[in-house]
Amino acid sequence: MTTKLSIRPCDGYSGDHSPSGAPRPPSSRKSDTMARTSQRTLRDLASIGEHVRNWRKIHGLTAQLVADRAGITRTTLRSIENGTGTVSLENTLAVLRVLGVADAVVGATDPLTTELGRFHAERTLPQRVRIPG
Repeated sequence: MTTKLSIRPCDGYSGDHSPSGAPRPPSSRKSDTMARTSQRTLRDLASIGEHVRNWRKIHGLTAQLVADRAGITRTTLRSIENGTGTVSLENTLAVLRVLGVADAVVGATDPLTTELGRFHAERTLPQRVRIPG
């Protein structure tokens, strides 16, 4: 018994086409399992972007100069300043370092800088957090 196989040329599947082979619109190319970004997160991204832009202007630096010093493109810097949320944390921290505020941002995430964090840290911090069950 012989089975005929239909082979189509493949240029690598990137999720840019629907199962029927038709191109997907750009807005639906993200994984179907990705969570929708909350309005609160979108506002926070916009605020951080505005703060980055304001720090850049306070220092009198052009977008190109900050991008060059951070080792990123102007397009990436524009994405940070516009709060698109697609920029890596590494690139964002590189820009914050150029602007002189990275230490403050990193410090703000340290739980030991808050009363609640210090209170809970007095108990031994576990190596892992496990969900009971």
